[in-house]
Amino acid sequence: MRMRKESAPSGVDGKFTRDKSTKREADRTPFRARRKRGAAIAETGPALFLLLIIIFFPMLDLLEMGAAYVFASIYHDYMIRELAIRTPEANGNAAAKAKIDTEFRSSGFFSFLKMTNDDMKVDSVEYLPNMTNPTQIQVATSVTVRPFINIPFFSTVPGLGAPVVFKLASQRPQEEKGRD
Repeated sequence: MRMRKESAPSGVDGKFTRDKSTKREADRTPFRARRKRGAAIAETGPALFLLLIIIFFPMLDLLEMGAAYVFASIYHDYMIRELAIRTPEANGNAAAKAKIDTEFRSSGFFSFLKMTNDDMKVDSVEYLPNMTNPTQIQVATSVTVRPFINIPFFSTVPGLGAPVVFKLASQRPQEEKGRD
């Protein structure tokens, strides 16, 4: 417990004066406390603006980019798996590509990511070492994803204001060689 100091009598009337510690305690009135809380409310607007624009909306965009990468990876894996079990003919590849594109474009994930028909494409299909005797198939796909929320301050940053292109390429053993 804090001891209170009393100062010596001052002046002729013999009244005691307060020292600094009691003066500070006297300034802590409900009105002063209310003024301090009001300042915090006045700072809430700019803080909320910074919180939403700098942290919350970019975080939503980054989460959506993660989901879009998973979608692109699934699309690529499904494409290479389908092409590996078909005979190495141009006609068979076109039918498989059309089937896979139709399935993915009709999914809810495709519309959730706000994709258009030109956003998903197969860049190249190569049979290694050659098309007459393939042992491996190599497929390259690209998926273009636009940000979930366009943030005006980050218009040139891919994923926050500009589209992102995911390019995936992989090889897989060719299962059907067209001989049987």
